[in-house]
Amino acid sequence: MASTGTTPATTSIEVTATVPQPPDDTDDNGYYFGNSDEEDDVYERAEPWERYRKNNNSRVFYPIRIGEVLNQRYRVEHKLGYGGFSTVWMAHDLLKKTDVALKIMCAGDFGEHEFLMQEKILQNVQDTSHLVTYLATFCLCGDGCNHRVLVFPLRGPAVDLYASRKPMASRMSAARQLLMALDSLHKAGIVHRDLNSRNCMWGIKPLDRLSRGDKYKKIGRPLKQAITHIPDLWKPGELVVPLTVPEELRTEMFYLGDFGQATQIGSEAPVGSPPVAYCSPERIHNKAPTPACDMWSYMCIFMKLYFGFVPFHAYWEGGVITSIVRPGG
Repeated sequence: MASTGTTPATTSIEVTATVPQPPDDTDDNGYYFGNSDEEDDVYERAEPWERYRKNNNSRVFYPIRIGEVLNQRYRVEHKLGYGGFSTVWMAHDLLKKTDVALKIMCAGDFGEHEFLMQEKILQNVQDTSHLVTYLATFCLCGDGCNHRVLVFPLRGPAVDLYASRKPMASRMSAARQLLMALDSLHKAGIVHRDLNSRNCMWGIKPLDRLSRGDKYKKIGRPLKQAITHIPDLWKPGELVVPLTVPEELRTEMFYLGDFGQATQIGSEAPVGSPPVAYCSPERIHNKAPTPACDMWSYMCIFMKLYFGFVPFHAYWEGGVITSIVRPGG
């Protein structure tokens, strides 16, 4: 992470990766589901397998197996999550002997906007201590396409998992740190545009010095299934259940990440908006994003930290707008 107070230097590397090395079968690479409950867990918590099928899919994902070494440097050890434009993996940097997060973007130019915004943040934001900024970047050659990979420091669980189980002082500390992160962005003329509980996360205690087996004792072995639904898949891949960070590994630091929809004020913004429960009303009516939009989303997260739930939802007939204006809603 960049230090506070000075404009940080960009630390990116740009490499077109060679074909990834296959997993080392002598190491623990997780396990395939063994019963119907575990199978259901894979299908419910991993990304849809269709995201790896190239036909009629403009956002095709890059297939990954636990144990692969990407860019001859990053050994994939577990799954952190996925979104509409990427999968995110826990990996070990074999060069620096540290754990990192790899955000592997879908095919196309979707990853380029976040890469450019990361550059602008590093160049223009004075205090990035509560922002998840990238350490390096490289490209993976896919099936007739390229996939941008952003390397991040490893961070802990999203706010969803601990919103109401922590002491109030801890939750309010998180709210304050998140407000500091937004203030730093807004002072640099940048609007996040996608502030929601999945992009806000606590820190995690270092696991760098542990063997892979000892890490799995703390975070669980990866539960997975081979992607066999696509007979002509160009390389082997696995659907993997994201890890769950134990409470004892969570720290009191709090961070804001995911700048795939961020934009400079007054610039043309990419298509997209926060989940409807966090989206300000004017965004629903296609108004240009401003810092006020971020502050609406922030207050929704503040409510989640304070009460354990967001103030508005789409369950009422008529959707989220009905929830906003309904008395007592």
